[in-house]
Amino acid sequence: MNNGKIRSEAHIIGEEAIRFLQDNIIPNNWVVRPMNPDYGIDLDVELFDYEDDKCITLGEHVFLQVKGTRSPNYGRFADGEKKIDVIKFSLEVSELNLVERMGSAFPVLLVVIDLIDKKAFHICLNDYIKNVLLAKHSSYKEQGSVTIYIPTRNVLSTDNHEALKWYGNRIKIYSMFHEMRADIDDFNSFNIIERIKYGKR
Repeated sequence: MNNGKIRSEAHIIGEEAIRFLQDNIIPNNWVVRPMNPDYGIDLDVELFDYEDDKCITLGEHVFLQVKGTRSPNYGRFADGEKKIDVIKFSLEVSELNLVERMGSAFPVLLVVIDLIDKKAFHICLNDYIKNVLLAKHSSYKEQGSVTIYIPTRNVLSTDNHEALKWYGNRIKIYSMFHEMRADIDDFNSFNIIERIKYGKR
């Protein structure tokens, strides 16, 4: 007989994966904000760094979709003659649609936690959608779910969270290129006299 509400195994595994990530990988001086309710993004991670012994915000964020598993699906992925070791994880297409709607500038990383071997693997979903799914499997949206292949070399650990720093800086890089493009467009719209004046500034 059922004497109360049942907590699903999926929720238990999901929370265990997030705890592992927070306790073992994300630096203590960064701020982690859970996204509640969760519609496809679990954590908003804000990056900080030390300047003159003071912990300073960098204005950088990375969004994480965290998935845990106690039965990791490892394998090989072949792209032509090139083969790589991967961990495979299935995502609902609706989750990928959210990432695509956010655009490329806002990095969303899928982090899969192998709860047996205590390892974390990551891949940028923005780039995966653009460079793999749309480029080679354009009809993927007709499916209910898609298998994501994450290279096992994409490891996150206590001593290796450089990927989080890189993707946290992504929106600044996109902004820089956008401003450069706008400046070039403005300059190209000038006549020769205006260009000479602009160049003297």
